Amino acid sequence: YPTTTVVPFGQQTVDAADITVSTDASAATKFTFPSPVFLQNGIEYAFCVITNNTDYTMYTSRLGQTTLDGSRLISNQPYLGSMFKSQNASTWTSEQNEDVKFKINRCKFTENTEGTAQFVNDIIPMSWSPLGTIFKDKDENNKKIHFLLEELMKKYNASKDQLLLSWILKHPSKIHPVIGTVKTERINAAKNSLSIDLSEIDWFRMLETYLGHKLP
Repeated sequence: YPTTTVVPFGQQTVDAADITVSTDASAATKFTFPSPVFLQNGIEYAFCVITNNTDYTMYTSRLGQTTLDGSRLISNQPYLGSMFKSQNASTWTSEQNEDVKFKINRCKFTENTEGTAQFVNDIIPMSWSPLGTIFKDKDENNKKIHFLLEELMKKYNASKDQLLLSWILKHPSKIHPVIGTVKTERINAAKNSLSIDLSEIDWFRMLETYLGHKLP
């Protein structure tokens, strides 16, 4: 019997204006899924049609009855499978002598080929209070970070907080720091971190100092 499990990308809603109707079951309503739906071999699946409006009906055929045009008797099932009905979309009753007319498109993929997949991250990570406790804590690790920052201050002609913001801005995940100040001088100072061309070597030196060990 059908369950409540929905396979990935296997759910689609059609607006009322896009529903095709006919008096002889000749017209079909098309459901286009957002992505090809992967179905495993050897496992039974079902498609489910649900509406929240009792005005809609769906044509079915029943063994022993004639077609809508009266041209022939329905004498056999058109395909393997069973039809189920439900009043609440959770408790189902099987209908062995009744079926729905449908068409399913199947993808045919070219195997043993090379391709390129491009992944896009539309989420923008934001860092609130990005400098953390670097200017508050007095532990040994922080002392090492300050020692390195004092060296880099001379190299880049920048303040410690500008160097730290520059490190955040160069992070590969494209972090957006939120500095949390309304003071003009601090905003201008933070803005100058955008012009610091922090080298990759120094970026990793700062990371390794913070982690407390070398990276491979």
